[in-house]
Amino acid sequence: MRKLIYTMCVLGGVFANKLANAQSVEPTQEPDSLAQRIDLLQQEVDQLKQKNDRFNLLINFQGNNRSNFDQNGFVDNKFTIDQFRIEMMGELADGLTYRFRQRINSTSGNGNQDGLSFATDVMELQYEVNDDFRIKFGKQAEMLGGYEFDYNPIDIYQYTLIGNYCKGFLTGVNFSYDIGAQNLNFQIVNADNTLSTDRLPEGVNETGAAMGYNVLWYGSLFDGKLQPIWSYQLYNNYEDAFTKRVNLGFRINQKKPNRFFEFEVYNSSEDVDDMKLVSDVYQQFEGNDNTLMTDVQYYGVVGKYRYAFSDKCHALVKYAYEKANTKDGSFYGETSSTQSDVFTSQTGVVAFEYYPYGYADGFRVHLAVSSQGFNYVDQVNAAGVEDISNSSIMIGVKHRLQLF
Repeated sequence: MRKLIYTMCVLGGVFANKLANAQSVEPTQEPDSLAQRIDLLQQEVDQLKQKNDRFNLLINFQGNNRSNFDQNGFVDNKFTIDQFRIEMMGELADGLTYRFRQRINSTSGNGNQDGLSFATDVMELQYEVNDDFRIKFGKQAEMLGGYEFDYNPIDIYQYTLIGNYCKGFLTGVNFSYDIGAQNLNFQIVNADNTLSTDRLPEGVNETGAAMGYNVLWYGSLFDGKLQPIWSYQLYNNYEDAFTKRVNLGFRINQKKPNRFFEFEVYNSSEDVDDMKLVSDVYQQFEGNDNTLMTDVQYYGVVGKYRYAFSDKCHALVKYAYEKANTKDGSFYGETSSTQSDVFTSQTGVVAFEYYPYGYADGFRVHLAVSSQGFNYVDQVNAAGVEDISNSSIMIGVKHRLQLF
């Protein structure tokens, strides 16, 4: 009797769905047995499942009431939509999936090598060769390593320098292979140098093969208690000019869920300033000079701790210390073969989060305080470039809402 009632309820739901969208195919004749009705029901359920698998629409959203401050004090208070990205994904055929994500609150200018808008994060196809091996093609996340960049942007209150100033999303191909609990990735992407040639230093030329090669390891050790994300990147940005970057991220999980510590160290050695932060300082230092610096190095350490008081109440603390220097003697108007410091940067975040429907649902209300500052060396300060400090108090919400 219970099975019969369940069957009647599901059949009723399927019939209602037919009336709503008028897309189901009517049988050529009325089923004359319960077995035939159950077969028809299974066909309808399979059709609905296939439609759902092929198209999923999501909205990634973070909005805040934000009070902003700089080194001189209060700046303004306003409502902001800090993240708004539309995302579509699904399975086109057995083992063939697609994903598309577009930023709505971002510039849509076209300047990348791939011809796509800057606002297009992801436009990729992935083919699952077997249970362990996958190939992904299209615009995709750069295999940067470390946990900060591995998060959905709606979960970030303030990026560190490497998270904010690296390219982030590039077009190319990625090969992913599972070895037990370990996952290895090899990625080849466009380097996407969209600069005008007047920014290139003397003696540096463009190349017709500006490519990046990334290797990344998603690890799981000691039954998942330690989870590394390590990467090495080699970018041939210009002719005989490279960016070499190592990023080592770790997560240490505690026994209770959603309590963990994340730690990250990175070093980025750039023959020509790829992140462009040192070059921007040099532009202020010299007035009108727009030339990119050479022999630049960025490095930093990042730590974050998340503590779940319960499934609904969470808190997190994050701190980053980063530094930049250069061997380019023109920075101080003299020839130099030693590394000269340019600035140090510190980033801090404290946040309290409330998930009214539980952490798994994803919807949250938050109160967060973030701060990021740049402290320049004395030579730069003496040239009139002031230290910078920006901080914000955010009261807001975030959600990854699935519409279909």
